[in-house]
Amino acid sequence: MFEHYSLREAGLVVQLGHDGLPCLHSRVRDGSIIIIDVSGFHFLSLAYCECGRVGSSDVVVQLLQLGWMPATVDRPRTAVTMAALRLFHKLNLQGKLNAYDFYHSLTALTDSTGLSTQPVSYIYFILCKSAHVRLQDRYKEFFHVVRWYHHLQMAKQSSRGHNHLGIDATASGEMVVECPFVPIQGKTCLRNGMISQRRISRHFICC
Repeated sequence: MFEHYSLREAGLVVQLGHDGLPCLHSRVRDGSIIIIDVSGFHFLSLAYCECGRVGSSDVVVQLLQLGWMPATVDRPRTAVTMAALRLFHKLNLQGKLNAYDFYHSLTALTDSTGLSTQPVSYIYFILCKSAHVRLQDRYKEFFHVVRWYHHLQMAKQSSRGHNHLGIDATASGEMVVECPFVPIQGKTCLRNGMISQRRISRHFICC
């Protein structure tokens, strides 16, 4: 008879900060972290690097270096892999798949019976003090990471990384995609303010 158990229960500890190599000053955080991947949900134990190297002391940086985007910057308990985020982004644009259906598809891929316990965030569980909370999912955390990922993609496609002042210097409207039919002097219209008839015909044929 087969019994389902997580990678954490199997004794797996993922080392961060050294490309998977052992760290002399690593520290295993209390509790486990849930990794949402294209293959489903995985409960893992992480050993964070405490060497004090440049950037190694930040938990978020160590997770991002591994390709995992955490749901929060303060003691993350949930992270989504870049592969899952890219897959959802393509399915959302091409197939109009929403985050709810994508998330619960991964839930069914992990356990189609719905009997496994998937705890919510640790702080929420402490406040509620209820065993029924453990039966809830991590959909809110997943949706938060998706919104964060979409914002970073918008900043990337708008070349905000080339700004020496950083992404914080982004002004209102700088990441907006310009419509080809909106009259913009020198771009979509002539000097006299009229839209070129040739440009209108070209866009009409293409659409």
